[in-house]
Amino acid sequence: MWLLDALSAVLVVAIGVATNQILNDGTWAWWWLTGDLVLAGAAAVVTHRASMARGAGGDATVQAVPWPSFTGPDGRPRTLSEVTPRDLGVHPNRFGDEGEAFYISRDVDNALDEALTGGAKRIVLVAGPRLAGATRTLARAARSQLPGHRVIGFADDPRVRLGDMIDQARHWAGEDQGAVLWLDGLTPGRLTELALTAPGGLPDRLWVLATVDSAELQGLRVPEQLVKALEEHAVRIDIGAVRAAERAALLAQEMYAHLRPILDEGTDVLMGRLMIAWDQIREALTRDEEGSTDRLALLHAITDWHRARLPRLLTEDVLDHLYRTYWRELAGVGVDAPVSATDYARALRWATTSGPDRPQFVDLQSVSDGHCYVVHPLLTAIADDHADPAHWHVHDALWRYADAFFEDEQRRNIGYTALRLGAYRAAQRLLDGPDTAPEALHEISLWLAENGDFEETRHWTRRVIASGHHEYAPLAMLHLGYLEEEQGRVEQARHWLEQVLATEHRDSWPWAMIKLGALEHGQGRVEQARHWYERLIATNDQEHLPNAMLNLAGLEWEQGREERARHWWEQAAVTGHEDVGPWAMLQLAQADMDRGRLEQARYWLERAAGTGHRDRAPVAMINLGYLEDEQGCPEQARHWWEQAAATGHDDLAPRAMGDLGGLEREQGRVEQARHWFERAIATGHEDWAPKAMNDLGNLERKHGPVEQARHWFERAVGTGHEEYAPMAMINLGAFERTQGRVEQARHWFERAIALRDHDFMPEAMFGLAGVEIDRGRTEQTRRWYKRVIATGHEDWGPKAMINLGNLEREEGRAEQARYWFGRAAGTGHPDVVEAAGQLLEQLEQWHQEQARATWFARYGWQAYADPALMHERAYAETDRQDTGNPPTDSDEDPRPDDGQREVPQ
Repeated sequence: MWLLDALSAVLVVAIGVATNQILNDGTWAWWWLTGDLVLAGAAAVVTHRASMARGAGGDATVQAVPWPSFTGPDGRPRTLSEVTPRDLGVHPNRFGDEGEAFYISRDVDNALDEALTGGAKRIVLVAGPRLAGATRTLARAARSQLPGHRVIGFADDPRVRLGDMIDQARHWAGEDQGAVLWLDGLTPGRLTELALTAPGGLPDRLWVLATVDSAELQGLRVPEQLVKALEEHAVRIDIGAVRAAERAALLAQEMYAHLRPILDEGTDVLMGRLMIAWDQIREALTRDEEGSTDRLALLHAITDWHRARLPRLLTEDVLDHLYRTYWRELAGVGVDAPVSATDYARALRWATTSGPDRPQFVDLQSVSDGHCYVVHPLLTAIADDHADPAHWHVHDALWRYADAFFEDEQRRNIGYTALRLGAYRAAQRLLDGPDTAPEALHEISLWLAENGDFEETRHWTRRVIASGHHEYAPLAMLHLGYLEEEQGRVEQARHWLEQVLATEHRDSWPWAMIKLGALEHGQGRVEQARHWYERLIATNDQEHLPNAMLNLAGLEWEQGREERARHWWEQAAVTGHEDVGPWAMLQLAQADMDRGRLEQARYWLERAAGTGHRDRAPVAMINLGYLEDEQGCPEQARHWWEQAAATGHDDLAPRAMGDLGGLEREQGRVEQARHWFERAIATGHEDWAPKAMNDLGNLERKHGPVEQARHWFERAVGTGHEEYAPMAMINLGAFERTQGRVEQARHWFERAIALRDHDFMPEAMFGLAGVEIDRGRTEQTRRWYKRVIATGHEDWGPKAMINLGNLEREEGRAEQARYWFGRAAGTGHPDVVEAAGQLLEQLEQWHQEQARATWFARYGWQAYADPALMHERAYAETDRQDTGNPPTDSDEDPRPDDGQREVPQ
């Protein structure tokens, strides 16, 4: 520390000398200017480092500074009966006078009272989520059970050891009834110290009462073994969401009437969240007035410092540095942009004072050798709440600062906090050194894989493997095996999966065997795949063998070994595995349906439905409905689809509602059909809602107000669904055609054609041809039918051939009609071939009738007396010019238009 101060003094002198030499006798000395700038930069770094060293505990004279609110006029600590809950850190209650309100009893009160009166353990820790009410609950217990104890608390200076605080409290513990060391909101560092505090090290009659965010007990900064050690010599009380009795007590209090709608919902809610006024905090975090960027930069910087749990004091020069980087980031300017010192000072004055409509957001807290900045705890709470609109992620500027100014264990601990907060890129930078926990390395590798950075994934995964950790090294090998297989690197995948087997890790090796089986199966090495599946099954591992059975059944089915496949599916079905069992039942049902064994299929589907599986049971119900419907059993079909709809499954319930609507429509139950279609629409499902809109539009077109039909078709168009929006355009075209609104019909058909969708464009063209028929525009009709045919669509092409043949026949163009009917007959279309044959026969009869009429018109009855004329008649009836070539009319394409559903005419 003294070396840094000395170096700073030397640099100041050097800067002064260099500055005097810059302008010498009117001449600029550029090299002196350069040197001066370099020295100034070095001085800034040294000064900052010195400040950081002071903040990190480099000064041995640092002492714990008592909280002013705990100290009486005589300089002695107050007793717990003399301090208020607010003094102890309880937030004001928005429903009470001056922030104080009636205490709602919590379910942990009795346990806390027993802990404070039993005396077996004198360290009591209340843990819970932020704003669960831990401080309020502990304050009530302490003030009621230990009212005469003097309460001692200190400014949270990371340079001061917990042992030093205990030593300072020792004196007061010996007086009167005893003393309480109050530690509200333990940091990971304090938790570690508390875990290492031996019970015998506490003075007699000294209690340590503390609260902690339960998330801190699950992070890497406090290892699991330390948490266990803490629980051995401390009483841990966990508090959570409001319980039933607490909810009832709140509902009974008239002062909390405003909370009744929230409480009546029955969802989990934290007591502190209910009681605290958030509007003032949120308003301060908005950017809707002059100077808001300055205030936000300041509040975000200070809040992020404490969210990240940086193990140093936030001193004035550090805040000045952070404010500038934050301000530039929020203002969207470059890293060298000037930052107003006046605006910064104004924002700091605003934050460190309270107003009539807001609390003081920043406190300038005294420490033994100066001051540091501490943020209002509600700011960190709101910033960490992802559901709150004022939430924000810790700025990268804060992580970059930590990356530059912290080293070794401190840097590692900050990296663990970044990981807990989801700042993976920052954690990757901060945890790049040695001694990083394998769990953290593994988590980063998984994140990198999810983001597609496979080279970095391999690097971090190999770091986990190199650690040799008994849990995470095998998991990393398995992860790397999966990764290499996905990347097509089969040999590398096989290598790592076999390495997992060598570890015999209880959780990893079964999955390695399953993956090896799948890998070999994918490579066509059937026997090797079968070997791995059978080997796992032979272990009788009840957790994993159902998956092996399922995979082996699929392999056998592909190999044509149906009985072996059924055997393994049946074995998997009876294992009782909650996921694999229902899936195996569905596979058996599908196999039976493929073979026409409907009774067996029904049996397996009913068994799958009976499992109640969140995904498989609704699938079984849907398929049972289809099976019963196809068998002509609408009541049973209705039953199963209603069961599926009642599951509330995100995908399958809306589908079942649509199926029910279709069933009721077929049964002529219009109101019930409308009910189910509307329910399917109300789900907002991306697929089934647009389909239901089309179905409901068609229903209303036949049975309801025509405007409702138009409404639902237009709603379906508005969804933009790739299938049901074009279908709705075609439906609208057909609807407007029936309403005689020709231009509107043309508009919708043209819109559908413009999409150029292979499935819908031919149908739209077909519909547009119908519009042209209605208008008597024969040539345009002919061109649209030819365009439909040219698409090669397997359904609308043959239908267009029939209609074009009819058009040509009506125009008296027999040869063209015969050509198109013949083309239609040759398509093999099930709905067209028979009709095409009948039309050809009719055309033949028509041709013969025309020949007879022509013959009689020429010769009359005298031809019957002349054999030569009779021969000429027979020749006339059989004479053809059928070359089999297409008609030679122009196939010029009209403008891109639209069409609709049209039945062959």
